[in-house]
Amino acid sequence: MKRVTVGVLVLLVLAGCAQSPKPDPTPTRPLPTRVSSTATALCGVDPQSLELATGHEVSAPSGELTPGSGYCSVVGAEGSPSDKQLIVRIDPVDSDEARQELAAIRGVGAREPDVRYGDVDGAAWAFPTPNSDTRWSLGGQTIVAWGDYVVLVITGATGSGRDTAADLLALVQQVASSAGLGPYPTPTSPAVTPSS
Repeated sequence: MKRVTVGVLVLLVLAGCAQSPKPDPTPTRPLPTRVSSTATALCGVDPQSLELATGHEVSAPSGELTPGSGYCSVVGAEGSPSDKQLIVRIDPVDSDEARQELAAIRGVGAREPDVRYGDVDGAAWAFPTPNSDTRWSLGGQTIVAWGDYVVLVITGATGSGRDTAADLLALVQQVASSAGLGPYPTPTSPAVTPSS
């Protein structure tokens, strides 16, 4: 009887070892559009959202997120593929920087955007595409016109399996909420469609 019990225990241990590995713990759910009430925002962004979007831990921010004159960045923790995991800038819509950014949305003087958002006046230059099997990429950049301001968000990496363009838009929404820019203004021009 002892041999049977030992044999069953050995089979159970072997079965436990032979189980397939757990799936990648990185969820593919959309990022929230507001910073959690329990989180301390880094450059207007929820740290957990940033770590999920980039696939890397982040460190302290530098600079100040102020509409009209703010430039803020977040450094990646040791071992990150990029020195800066996040750059955020909020420019007045009538500034030279904003005019250049708005022209880039329309593909003037810049590489054509990879994605044009359909419900906001904005665009993204993002790699990799959703469902990519790469571990990380160089991240992406988005520019969104938000009332009297233009919000620029750049990430230094993309987490495995993440939709960079969707993550960037959620981060812009977090920044706008954190900076008190109010809800997204109703567009006065027709919505643009995703680039093909």
